[in-house]
Amino acid sequence: MSARFGALEAARAMNGSNQIAIVGHVGSTEIIDMIKDCESPGIGVVSFNPDRYGTNFSTLRCQLLKDNLPPGQYVSHKLISRATSRRTTKVG
Repeated sequence: MSARFGALEAARAMNGSNQIAIVGHVGSTEIIDMIKDCESPGIGVVSFNPDRYGTNFSTLRCQLLKDNLPPGQYVSHKLISRATSRRTTKVG
């Protein structure tokens, strides 16, 4: 069981699901279904879409191999919330 579903079970066991918010990352069909449920404490998931890295990933890999890596790497992220999950079927 992943941590986000462990958090969901813990919230339910404490009868505290109306006082706890759960935000996941990466995403799956299960987490999207959880945030669509208005009774669930799951309110969102952060998607970083690794399938969209494209040539940026190749550049990063070459820099890493040359030991010439900049101190920070930035990747666009997207929050899938309860409202946007109605339009989302899969998160990358």
